[in-house]
Amino acid sequence: MMHGAVMTGFGGDATTSQTQNGDSTSNQIKITCEHITFFTHNFTGGPLLPGKTVLVFVMFADESQIEVKTTVDENGVGRVDLPGNRTVETVTLVYEEGEDLLITEFLNNCERE
Repeated sequence: MMHGAVMTGFGGDATTSQTQNGDSTSNQIKITCEHITFFTHNFTGGPLLPGKTVLVFVMFADESQIEVKTTVDENGVGRVDLPGNRTVETVTLVYEEGEDLLITEFLNNCERE
């Protein structure tokens, strides 16, 4: 089960708005223990341009965490490979869109494929 929240910030301030329905979150991101794939064409603010860098923070159930930079491909998709032996609790995507710093956070119960 996945829940999502989108936070947009202006000048360092952040506001939170919940995703409108459960389906929209699953159309934005797929999280397994092996990898994270996010689909920017379904993001609230619109797709990210190819080549856009996204900083991905992953928090695991054992309280360990990783920080990875990834680049959006020509289809608006980003992917991060994970160790595969830990359960993902949260995924936070941080990226710039114009003058705004956007943060999208997803909560997850890891699903094995």
